[in-house]
Amino acid sequence: MIFDGRLHDVEGNVLSDLRDLTITNTSVSTSASTIRFIESAFTNSVQYCIIKGAETNASGGIIFLSTASLVPEMMGIQLT
Repeated sequence: MIFDGRLHDVEGNVLSDLRDLTITNTSVSTSASTIRFIESAFTNSVQYCIIKGAETNASGGIIFLSTASLVPEMMGIQLT
């Protein structure tokens, strides 16, 4: 799965490299992550997005990486 928040035209051409998609979760429940990558989800990507959350659980996170086997592809995870 790929989320690309850049603005595109109807043919899929990128019109701007600005972040144009906001993903928000306002829940403060114990498992309120905004995005979860579970079970080696290293082929998924979220790019050019603003990610907001209200997660307060010390063992969670707004972006939560969980239950994955360590594989070489996961070494490229970038959060910016």
